[in-house]
Amino acid sequence: MKPKQLITLIVVIIIIALVLLFASKKTDFFKKEDLNNTQTPIQITLPEENVVYITDKGFKPNLLVIKEGETVTWYNNDTSPHWPASNNHPTHKVYPGSNIEKCGTAEESSILDACREIQPGQTYEFTFTRRGTWKYHDHLNTGYISSIAVQ
Repeated sequence: MKPKQLITLIVVIIIIALVLLFASKKTDFFKKEDLNNTQTPIQITLPEENVVYITDKGFKPNLLVIKEGETVTWYNNDTSPHWPASNNHPTHKVYPGSNIEKCGTAEESSILDACREIQPGQTYEFTFTRRGTWKYHDHLNTGYISSIAVQ
């Protein structure tokens, strides 16, 4: 064997040994007691119908058609917070009875307004009791606009 080939072979063997050594160390990186201290992520079960996904591009679907009395769930599927609310920004008064000034009051559950930031992975629900097509927006990203048609 030529000296260059021997050196190349030795270098390859050293590299393979180092890779194997570091690969075995990674499996020991987390100790068993560390794994017991980690928090379990929150599992959210979404309904099969009437879900609006909030993404980095806006609301999906752009128009959701439901029946009067049905509940819509907005799910924040983005990495940033969002705040679904009735149009028009900033008062949120388009859906009957809604008004941002009712946030934090006893009437909050009756208005189309999350009244807070919905963090990634969180949801907001609202039950529609009035027929019509109701536009809503993201209070934090006012260019995100969509509609719920209540039949």
